[in-house]
Amino acid sequence: MMADQVRRARAMTMVMREIPQKSNQDHRQVMEAIQKHEADAVYRIYHAHRTQAQETLLSLLDKHQLRRI
Repeated sequence: MMADQVRRARAMTMVMREIPQKSNQDHRQVMEAIQKHEADAVYRIYHAHRTQAQETLLSLLDKHQLRRI
């Protein structure tokens, strides 16, 4: 159920978010770290990426008073 809510929230806020330049950079860095077998770096980059994504999404939901998704 929570995954469905996250998916709906992401879909609803897609046009409200900036172009995902930082997100794309994070994805590239994760792939590079995987290729180099740097598990600690993968975890660090991925965790920071997910934390930022969560903060961005929650901020947009709050800003636009989107309470029920």
